[in-house]
Amino acid sequence: MPFYDYRVKTQSGKVQKGKVEAASVARAAETLQQKGLFIISIEPVAEGSALKVNGHSGKMKFQDVVIFTRQLAAIVEAGLTLTTGIGILIKQSTPNVKIVLEEILNDLESGKSFSQALEKHPTSFDGSYIYLVQAGESSGSLDIVLNRLADTMENQNEFRNKIVGALIYPAIVILVMIAVVVVMMTMVIPKLISVFEEFGAELPLPTRILMGISNMFVHYWWAMLLAIGVGVSVFWVWYQNPDAKRVVDRISFKVPIYGNLSRKVILTNYTSTLALLVRSGVPLVESLSLAAESVSSIVLRDHLREIQEKVEKGISFGTAIEAYDDFPMIMSQMIKVGEETGKMDEILVKLSSFFHNEASTAVDGLMAAFEPILMVILGLVVAFLVIAIILPIYQLTDQISV
Repeated sequence: MPFYDYRVKTQSGKVQKGKVEAASVARAAETLQQKGLFIISIEPVAEGSALKVNGHSGKMKFQDVVIFTRQLAAIVEAGLTLTTGIGILIKQSTPNVKIVLEEILNDLESGKSFSQALEKHPTSFDGSYIYLVQAGESSGSLDIVLNRLADTMENQNEFRNKIVGALIYPAIVILVMIAVVVVMMTMVIPKLISVFEEFGAELPLPTRILMGISNMFVHYWWAMLLAIGVGVSVFWVWYQNPDAKRVVDRISFKVPIYGNLSRKVILTNYTSTLALLVRSGVPLVESLSLAAESVSSIVLRDHLREIQEKVEKGISFGTAIEAYDDFPMIMSQMIKVGEETGKMDEILVKLSSFFHNEASTAVDGLMAAFEPILMVILGLVVAFLVIAIILPIYQLTDQISV
């Protein structure tokens, strides 16, 4: 349905602006009048701009959703209505978040359920989030579901921040190394080379290699940038193909340390999402389907979809997952225990905690490996530069002494 910009006056005489979704102008006016508002103007919103105000697009980041969920859970738990609670949150939100929340509030005031209002914002709220809210609405335990959602998402956000924080140090070191190499190749080395060439002596191989690299940086920098740009563009176009993503996924999982870390991070998020769904009373088959869609790896997502189809046909979850080598044996063993004891949600929570600890250890291992690797690379670069510069100086010194 189309959106309409409106300007109205409240019963207290205050002028308000906003957007409303309706089948027609008449229907929009009727919706506003039912709220006791006096209409000043109603104009249709241009297509594609319903979620854009003053240059801001309406999309909530993951951290925004985490904060919103925690705040809304506290508001609902305190006994306030959703419309009142979201109205309070709108006043203290950033422009991007405010646009989304205003749309949700308009939908709630027009009679839609909270889950229906969230469905219109798939870039902010994924399928599992919406389904959990729907389950909470149906069971009358929305506050409990929102608190569980907030707990799970806060843990995921904390873990994500830890990984990002761990990668900041090596990223800075690599950038500094690249900057130093560029400065050396474009400013320092050319001056040294000109000095060597004045003597007309035959230069050693390391120096000639350094001269060639320096010439590329000085005279063919545009070709290097063009080659990098074309390479990245070609890779990006190729990567859009699902088969290409599967190839990259399989290769990334085989990279030492990183592959293990990546798999553990994905399994941490998957098991925590699945545990939340099962705990909230969502049937296992539907939980498996929703949790699989939240997995970033296309290879693991394919496997989890196949597992969900097997469970739907009557095969136990533990037996189905046991057939795939990409999932550790402890996962299938613990899931079987959960199925036998009827405590699947508790087992999934423990699995999530286990993978979280494993991933944290892998992050520490990655950091421990990064430092010596970077030092070795830096040492080799410095050693090559020293040899390439010092060797011709020694040769020139010998020639002068003779």
